Amino acid sequence: MIAFLVLILATGAERIVEMAVSARNARWAFAHGGREYGQRHFPWMVALHTGMLVGALAEVFGLHRPFIPVLGWPMLAIALACQAARWWIIGTLGRQWNTRVIVVPGLGRVTRGPYRWPWLRHPNYIVVAVEGVALPLVHGAWMTALSFTILNAVLLLAFRIPTEERALAALTLPPAGSAGPTRLVVIGAGPVGLAAAIEARLAGLDVVVVDPRRDAIDKACGEGLMPGALPLLERLGVRVGGHPLAGITYRQGARSVVHRFAGAGGRGVRRTELQSALAARADALGAERVTATVTTVEQTVNGVELGLRVGATVLSHLADGTAVRTDPPAVLHADYVLACDGLHSPTARILGLTLPNERGGGAFGRYGIREHYAMPPWGDTVEVYWGADAEFYVTPVDDSTVGVAMLGARGIEFEEALAGIPELADRLRGALVASTRRGAGPFRQRTRARTAGRVLLVGDAAGYVDAITGEGLRLGFAQAGAAVRCVAAGRPRDYEREWRAATRDFRVLTSALVALASGPLRGMIVPLAERLPRVFGAVVERLAR
Repeated sequence: MIAFLVLILATGAERIVEMAVSARNARWAFAHGGREYGQRHFPWMVALHTGMLVGALAEVFGLHRPFIPVLGWPMLAIALACQAARWWIIGTLGRQWNTRVIVVPGLGRVTRGPYRWPWLRHPNYIVVAVEGVALPLVHGAWMTALSFTILNAVLLLAFRIPTEERALAALTLPPAGSAGPTRLVVIGAGPVGLAAAIEARLAGLDVVVVDPRRDAIDKACGEGLMPGALPLLERLGVRVGGHPLAGITYRQGARSVVHRFAGAGGRGVRRTELQSALAARADALGAERVTATVTTVEQTVNGVELGLRVGATVLSHLADGTAVRTDPPAVLHADYVLACDGLHSPTARILGLTLPNERGGGAFGRYGIREHYAMPPWGDTVEVYWGADAEFYVTPVDDSTVGVAMLGARGIEFEEALAGIPELADRLRGALVASTRRGAGPFRQRTRARTAGRVLLVGDAAGYVDAITGEGLRLGFAQAGAAVRCVAAGRPRDYEREWRAATRDFRVLTSALVALASGPLRGMIVPLAERLPRVFGAVVERLAR
């Protein structure tokens, strides 16, 4: 019984710590315009939880409840797990956690940790309910467990949860334009970030693009715009040159299968050319650009404060086309932020949204290497050459240049893998290398959520599977459009659902293909595609559009 007394006293001490954290968070919330709901039921809640601890002790000592090992030890394990879950919830909610119902306008609903699943709206109360049964039953106090369960159910279902739902319903972000144009900061001036900036300007938002580099960024990518990407670019008013792409070809030794796109095709275009065209369009629409690195991201009642390590200048374009250069600020305020800062997003890391990759990389620990060759293209499709350990993607990017990208596990040498595909090695032999070799990876990146308050992750920053299907840019442009629509409507929380809908096919099909490519059935991919050309074509069309 003494051990049970120590357990209850320790639980009581933990509750006192919780109340101290709650009081601190309440002071911060009220200082930032927080509003409290449900004051009338809160004392009853405190009394019920205190009564559970006191009642458990009274029942055990007053009625001499024995410790039953077959029941007590499992209940103790559950009670301790509930304590861990409590602090997981407290840590996830941060300053928004409280024993009282207090909401701060503008912070938005947390969608990470145990709150990442839309169907699990109140995980904290599941923990409370389970703990209310387990803790008394550690020493057989079944009357306390039963009484607490009944009274807690009444309190939660009739008062507490409806109060929280009303509070969350009232927690609406200020509509865009309620106090002038919404100011959107886009972190990252790659193709997806610039597409987001153009989308935002077309929607009437004030836009600032922040990136540490001023010029077009050359990175390792396949440089093939799938058919679904071109209408998105046309809608943004962006046209690029490059080389037409009529379809996809898979090759493995003497085997090959070709699917030509139904309808309009795609285009192969250098990443630097695409980025320059997007930058020119963004500048023409009046997007402001800041040369700086974002070092901190802090959400406030009124928006988001970005700490900057500044570069050279801010470049603004006036209505008459005049370029104006000014010194950048050390802190930048935004109503909303779109993090388009790439595969290893610093913003996602700052916000704690990144998830660790599988140990050792697993089937998804793949990397890419890309370079260009000065030679006329020998076809009008993206050719994928399947070797023993890597794939080579050959993309015509103009009339005198082809891009060659290798995808495979870490440590595979480009030249060694190329030598294992003689038909491709023979074609490239003697051709001049026309660019600096670039690498990227690992491709597999995961995030806990795509939104954190007023910050939205877009493109590769939101999570990525693999470049094996070559549709990263189409997906990124689609995500940029969805993010801007949600921001313009003042409903950033809707972006999570929009992101899942836009990327579902890509995530499912690409994950399946990577698993095949990394397993014992790798050598069967091209033979199966050759034997089932309609299935191959259907998959290509689904991903390309």
